[in-house]
Amino acid sequence: PRETILFVLFSSEETGLIGSGVMANQLEQTGLASESAFINLEMLGAKEGSPPIVDIWDQDNPISTPLAEIVLQTAEELSISTSRLGRDPGSDAWQLLDAGVPSITLTASWGDWANHPYYHSPSDDVENIDQQGFLKGTQLALVSLWRIAYDYP
Repeated sequence: PRETILFVLFSSEETGLIGSGVMANQLEQTGLASESAFINLEMLGAKEGSPPIVDIWDQDNPISTPLAEIVLQTAEELSISTSRLGRDPGSDAWQLLDAGVPSITLTASWGDWANHPYYHSPSDDVENIDQQGFLKGTQLALVSLWRIAYDYP
């Protein structure tokens, strides 16, 4: 691709978004925040649905709109059902957005995460993943990332 794609695994989201905070600070300090874009993947495949729906949280910020539009166009072309939502109620994307990095989150559609049967529980195991939902979410992320690496402003 024309641009570098970096895959990052963060830790400590639940204890204060520590991992993404460190990354945000590094991007700011190196002057790379304005040249970056961030797609956060959370709980893909967490809900069985027909068809699987991927929520796109665009963080209610105009700097994320072009990024969200690429993902929405990709979803339409891949026939992946999506819901476009506002600010994610809690994710690593906040730290990057606050650093000036266009940021969105892709997640399985689930109305009330507090009532998800596996959310933050010992039963949140691989055998409970909705494989079609996970496949659709990862396809959407991969094709969108590829397009962003070639076409993002």
